[in-house]
Amino acid sequence: MLEELCQKFQKEAEELGAAVSMNALRSLLTVPQMSQNPLEDAPNGPFQSGFRSKNEFERVAGDIPIDPFPYGKPEADWLQWSDQFVRAVKVATNAQSQERLDELCLLWLPLKLAEEAQPLYNRCEHKGTNWPLLHAELDIAFDDPATRRDWIRNMDAYKKPTKMSLQVYRANVTRLVNRYSPAVVKDEDAYSMELYNRFVHGLDLDCKEYIEDSIPYGEESLDNAYSQALKYEEKKQKRESKDDKKEAKGVAAALSQSKDDMLQSMRREIDELSTRLDSLNRPEDGGSGSSASDGSSSDSEMPALQAAVEKAFTESLKSWKVGPKKHRK
Repeated sequence: MLEELCQKFQKEAEELGAAVSMNALRSLLTVPQMSQNPLEDAPNGPFQSGFRSKNEFERVAGDIPIDPFPYGKPEADWLQWSDQFVRAVKVATNAQSQERLDELCLLWLPLKLAEEAQPLYNRCEHKGTNWPLLHAELDIAFDDPATRRDWIRNMDAYKKPTKMSLQVYRANVTRLVNRYSPAVVKDEDAYSMELYNRFVHGLDLDCKEYIEDSIPYGEESLDNAYSQALKYEEKKQKRESKDDKKEAKGVAAALSQSKDDMLQSMRREIDELSTRLDSLNRPEDGGSGSSASDGSSSDSEMPALQAAVEKAFTESLKSWKVGPKKHRK
């Protein structure tokens, strides 16, 4: 009965174009069996349930929780991405064996490759047949010859990006050395010196000189370089913080002086205008001798001077973003 159901589902799956193995169908159709004597037969004691654990069954995954391989971008690293891909397939499907895990990786890989990587994948000899060999093929296909050549010829081929933390930069240097300098990996001393040189040469000149001056000869290592780089960044931040405070104080002092100068200029202008107003309001010497024409001239100048005083005062206040107060009569 079970075999007939499996064959029926297999036939329907083939019609739909899905690759579903007989083992996967059997695992889905098999009903967990309870032990005849769970208290005695349970391998982990009487508290072990007689039912099979859900971890013993493969899951049908709707998707694999990983972003597509970013082929052609600077952050693309096939070895690192493929390791994460295999773990993601394992978690999503709960594959019960390495053989089944390899099959699932072959099924899911084409769906997790960017469009630019599809032509390279289609030319692979072992696509859909052998995961380890396909993995090795793609490692060669996705490798950028220009990047490898630049790495071999230039010690500072990989530079630390400005916003990248030292911790991430250190991990990237280790990963690149393992990938592009395989000849030194087996030699402990050569490997340690390669990590040190690549790490230091990728930093800015001031930090590089600080590290080289801080570490005694013979103690060059990635750990020591990383420690000194952290100290350099800490000192640099403190120095920049002090410079910012000094600059802020200087700006505040300049603004304060400028404000005082403007206030003094405002006072002088108001005093001059007030003096002119007083002279116009004050009667002329020998008051009876003043002509009507002079009186009318003085009266006509009064509103203009008052308006000039108010305008000067208002504009001075506006220059400091202070609204003018209403004139009090």
